Amino acid sequence: MDIRQNSIRYDKEKQELHIVTCYNKLQYKTLWVQDQYIRYARYLMYAKDPEVKQLPALQGYRIYLRVLRGVSALLALLCLLQGIRFWRSDASHSLLPLVLAVGMLLLACVLGYYAICTRAMVVRSSIQMMHRTKVPKPLRHTWEGMDQGFAAQPVFRQEVTITPEGHSLNTPYPDTPFFQFRRGECFIRVVAEEKDLYFLQIKDRKNSGGYVSPAGLHFVKDNYTDADWATLLSALGEMNYL
Repeated sequence: MDIRQNSIRYDKEKQELHIVTCYNKLQYKTLWVQDQYIRYARYLMYAKDPEVKQLPALQGYRIYLRVLRGVSALLALLCLLQGIRFWRSDASHSLLPLVLAVGMLLLACVLGYYAICTRAMVVRSSIQMMHRTKVPKPLRHTWEGMDQGFAAQPVFRQEVTITPEGHSLNTPYPDTPFFQFRRGECFIRVVAEEKDLYFLQIKDRKNSGGYVSPAGLHFVKDNYTDADWATLLSALGEMNYL
């Protein structure tokens, strides 16, 4: 897509940032659904954000982790006790303590492995869900809406307006062509990377129409000139988003 069609303009007096970006279907699917969802999953799993850690969904996840670690530690302790019992007993009479010890050690290792690697597994499952050939059930509504929207217009001209009070944007989905969000109504984290800038929607408190991350934003540096990208970062800093 020709980036000359895209622009980023900031009205300093009104404190209004206006971003125009053209997407074909593949670009929109990749940048506004897949990449944003995967980055969201990584943020939830790895960010040391005290407010995010208090979200109900993550509190359940943390309880699950504590249970896994506790059970694996208990099994390891029982394994040690069974091993001691075996060496103190007459091995010719029974190998049962050793068998139980080995079994509990293996189970403790498996549970411990899942407790250690669970964050990476959650992110990996998110990536697999987004990139599998067959569309998973949670994404069907989003994919169908995208198909309908791009059937009517092969190139979607997206307009995003960001102010200190919130942001608004149009969408290609037929039943929700426009979305407006006031700051504080959704739980958003703005993450700036070398070539990407995300408004990650952590929790939506309003009806979003059933589409994945309708309030989230994702801008890619390669879609704009260097001057426009600098304008974007500067304006977001001035409006206290960064």
